[in-house]
Amino acid sequence: MANAVVQQGDPPHEDPDALMKEAIGAMGELERLVSAINWTNLQVSLPDGRSLTDAIARRDTLVAQHALVVAAIAGARKEPDRYGVRITAR
Repeated sequence: MANAVVQQGDPPHEDPDALMKEAIGAMGELERLVSAINWTNLQVSLPDGRSLTDAIARRDTLVAQHALVVAAIAGARKEPDRYGVRITAR
């Protein structure tokens, strides 16, 4: 990002086109890795017969459910905001 905008007349510290090509290449490599990992996870069976992909999905669901319960507990322990009219003696 720092090489995308420069003062007029100043050269960028690095070639933005080269950086963009490098980033796109890295994203392509990441896509290949994720695809290979997912394929492998589908092929592996756990002792209970589930695929590793199914176990990962279950883990992610449990993590989300845990976060929900923790958030609900935190909300229940919050001190309520109290507003009222103060009456003063004359």
